[in-house]
Amino acid sequence: MTRYKWWVNDAKDIQFKDRSAEAAPWALTSLEQLTSYTYQRERSQYRNVQRILGTKVTANKATTVQWTADGKRRTFYLQQGTTTSGTAYDEIASVSLLTVPGADGLPMTELIGVPGTPTNKWEYSVGGNYISQVPDEATKPAGAVITLTYIGRIRIEGVYPSTDKWGTDAEIQERKAYEGGTGIYEAVEVDESIDNAGTAREKAKALRDLHGHIPTILEFDTFRSGLRAG
Repeated sequence: MTRYKWWVNDAKDIQFKDRSAEAAPWALTSLEQLTSYTYQRERSQYRNVQRILGTKVTANKATTVQWTADGKRRTFYLQQGTTTSGTAYDEIASVSLLTVPGADGLPMTELIGVPGTPTNKWEYSVGGNYISQVPDEATKPAGAVITLTYIGRIRIEGVYPSTDKWGTDAEIQERKAYEGGTGIYEAVEVDESIDNAGTAREKAKALRDLHGHIPTILEFDTFRSGLRAG
C-alpha cells in the first residue's frame, strides 16, 4: 500500500526505497528486445470506492427510543423509532428498561431479555436492531407508547472518497462516462483490529490509491539482464 519496495542485499543490509527512486538500468524501447510478451488490462482488484469496516464499539451512555403502537405491529425496529435521548445506534448491546402504558395510563415496566427466558414479555438479540413481543403476549393497542432504554453498539467505518465527493471524483466520473451507470466500483474489507474511524479512512485511502486505477500489465521474456520483476 505504501508504493515502496524493500529487499536484503548480499551484505545483509535492508534496502527500503520508493519505487520511483531508482531508474531501470536499461529502457524497454523495442519489441526486438523481447523473446515473447503478453499485454492486458486487468481489473480484478480495481476499485474507485474503498470501505473499511473496523471493530464494533459499545456505547458508554444509554439511549432512549420510543415507538407508537398501531395495534398490529409486534416487532419494533430501532431505525423506525424516535430517539428521545442519547445517540441513535444501529445495534443493541444490552437493554436497561422497557416501559408500556399500564391500565392507569402511566408507564409500566415489562420484562425484556434474550430469547428463551419464560418470564419475558419482550425479546431482543445482542447485535440485533429490534425488539419483539413473545408469541403469547397480546399485541399492544394502537396509540400505546413503547419506551426502550438501551446501550447501543456501532461498527467503526471509514470510506474513501467520502460519499459527498463521489459526484466529482475523477476516477468515478471517468468510469461513469466510459461505461454508463453510476461509475462506482466499491470494495469492502473488514479489519477488526481498527477501532478508530480516522484509521479506517486512512486505510481506505491507501487501498484506493493502490487499486484505484486499471493497470496495464506487460509480461515479457528477454535475454538481457538487469530489470527487476514488478
